[in-house]
Amino acid sequence: MSFGMVLTETTRISGVGIHSGKENAVLITQGTEDTGIRFLVKDRIIPASVDCVVDARRCTSLGVDDIRIDMVEHLLSALFALNVRNADIHIDGGEMPILDGGATEWVKALKPLLRTSGNVIPTRTLHEPIARKYNDTVYCAIPSDRMRLTCIIDFAHPLIGLQISDYLHGTTDYAKDIAPARTFGFIDEVEALHAAGLGLGGDFGNTLVVYPDHYSTHELLPSECCRHKLLDMIGDFSLGNAPINASITAYKPSHYGNTMFLKAMLEEIITNNPQK
Repeated sequence: MSFGMVLTETTRISGVGIHSGKENAVLITQGTEDTGIRFLVKDRIIPASVDCVVDARRCTSLGVDDIRIDMVEHLLSALFALNVRNADIHIDGGEMPILDGGATEWVKALKPLLRTSGNVIPTRTLHEPIARKYNDTVYCAIPSDRMRLTCIIDFAHPLIGLQISDYLHGTTDYAKDIAPARTFGFIDEVEALHAAGLGLGGDFGNTLVVYPDHYSTHELLPSECCRHKLLDMIGDFSLGNAPINASITAYKPSHYGNTMFLKAMLEEIITNNPQK
């Protein structure tokens, strides 16, 4: 059982987008009870809901009509791990700041401003085991009394290879064990992004670049690549708007796979327990 947390003050943080390289400022306010996490862009409200996902290729993008916000998963990951259920995120549009490449800067900005709401966070319960495959990505989930995420990655690269990381909601020390894990990319992919006019805000502080025989910098955490994929999973699965009581394992997860499997789990929950 976890209690929700609420912001006691407004916080503002700014930085460049990893692809656009453009500066963007984010203002996070407490929001209204039971409205959930929302992005406020100009005169539009974009709920942090899987139903609003408009793209899930290089990152997770939310949108309504012609308005969209890219790279939402890192902030959403931090909010979910901190048990913040209601917040309004004001941004002019475009791309969320990459900051440190993980979620540490979001945690540092938010955590000192939180207090308990006194309200128990409602959860959803998976009733039957399910499994799905999306291209080379495989997911499975079995009912559990808590939400556990297990991430497995497998790269044919001597520095990475097969790695596994685990997150137990409400127990894992997110700030210490997951938030520092930076986005990563292979040098040939980074060069291709630059050639396409993307990745303009990336640097060796916010991105772990994988060369044939070395990393651009030392790893901040053991299995940092896998832990970053787990960080992304937490953010993407937060789009279900409540922790799901299930043990979820993902082999070679992707943003597309995360959001598709979340929809599959929510469908199972509704089918087997309509009142939820």
